[in-house]
Amino acid sequence: MYIHKPPPKKDSTTFGDVLMIFVFVIIPVSIALYFIIRHFRLYYQSFQFKPRMNSPKWPKWLTINTITSDRHDPEFEVAEFRVYRKEYVRQTWLDKSGKHKEKDKLLFLMMRKMLQDILGISVNQKTLPDSTCVISIPMRNFRSSCKPGEFIAVHGGPSPTSHYEFQMIGDDRIQATYYIVGGVEYGAGVCIYIEDPYQSIIHYRESVVKKVLSGNEYWSNQNIRNPSVEIVKRKNQNKQMLVTKSKYGEVKQWNFNGDQKRFEQIGPFNESSYEIEEGTNMKVHSKLFFVKMCHSKKEIVMIMVRNGIKMHAEWNQTTKQIHYSKCVSCNEPDDSPPPSYHSVRKP
Repeated sequence: MYIHKPPPKKDSTTFGDVLMIFVFVIIPVSIALYFIIRHFRLYYQSFQFKPRMNSPKWPKWLTINTITSDRHDPEFEVAEFRVYRKEYVRQTWLDKSGKHKEKDKLLFLMMRKMLQDILGISVNQKTLPDSTCVISIPMRNFRSSCKPGEFIAVHGGPSPTSHYEFQMIGDDRIQATYYIVGGVEYGAGVCIYIEDPYQSIIHYRESVVKKVLSGNEYWSNQNIRNPSVEIVKRKNQNKQMLVTKSKYGEVKQWNFNGDQKRFEQIGPFNESSYEIEEGTNMKVHSKLFFVKMCHSKKEIVMIMVRNGIKMHAEWNQTTKQIHYSKCVSCNEPDDSPPPSYHSVRKP
């Protein structure tokens, strides 16, 4: 019999308690911290621009002999991007029912959307297949080379004062190419390297690609010519069309789509297949005039604006002078602007 209360019993920590804490607390927390730190490290690394090089660099897994090249060619322009492909091993996982299912390819969903946003074109599994290992995106006035990372100026450049520089971004999954002319830097293009379609999207930053492609555009000043617009007729169909010539001598032909109410590029046709329409050859005044489909006359006409009013400009064979006349329909709001001398990648 105790006169006083018995002394409290001391809780003894057993080895089992320590093991339980280690297994169910310390290990899970450590693993979670590892993945959190790793995630932020990879995310931060994907924004890092490495020192520039004088030649392109390829990831260790990329071998030039094991890839094939496809170009996504728009109907008339320089290829908007080039795709290099290689075989890959299909990766699967088991669901609850024991069936094998292929792992998600979230990276390619991201890449297709990114290309659509940047280039303003439709990109699907056919134009960007899952077997893609390199995506080469040239800047305007450049085209992709047959080797990943290299780009070629479409209209050339001053060789003695120009050179290329290359820069890896992140963990060697994105490479930027720059064209240096007379000390001025221009963007040439971007290459995106994808080891397999199951790569995590954390390695690729859309903002980085857009930043490189938003750099200065290079326009060659070699062999510059005067741009022009001519209204011609196709000999075999006796139909009007436009012929535009850029300052680089690039010739494009255009037809007016009455349903869409806009000019659409056609051809290309040989010069012998059409002739300049009589009275419309006013290339000397091409900077003062533009073309338009006149809905009243139902033909393409030359237009000059005087005091904000659009006037038909027609060559008078008798007086050998240009005759101007006001047209009500041509002064109505345009459904679509006429084609310019230069092609615009994204409207």
